[in-house]
Amino acid sequence: RCGTLVTGVVALVMGVLYVKQESLLYFPSIGGIPRHTSQNPKRYRSPSEHNVPFETHMIQCADGTSIHSWLLYHPEHTTTTTNTNNNNDSSNNNNNKLPTILFFHGNAGNIGMRLPNA
Repeated sequence: RCGTLVTGVVALVMGVLYVKQESLLYFPSIGGIPRHTSQNPKRYRSPSEHNVPFETHMIQCADGTSIHSWLLYHPEHTTTTTNTNNNNDSSNNNNNKLPTILFFHGNAGNIGMRLPNA
């Protein structure tokens, strides 16, 4: 009798977890946190507030969803175009050695709230 009760409770818990699994894992918004960077508090709106060079990109997904992204450059990055045949150009060599980091911030909030991670 006790084994049947335990089995029933475990089956009920597993059923609830199965039905609710998406809402337990995916939080598209958190109460009080804006969805758009323009509504964020100061210093969480744009990399330009931190004097970080960047580009804004919108990525179109197959399902029609648009994803807002930023390409943040290293502060020592230079945007001058140089002749690649000139091996004495140290600024071009330094740019080639800078790492690229791809950061996925998760599913809640917006990218502005992750600026401290940059």
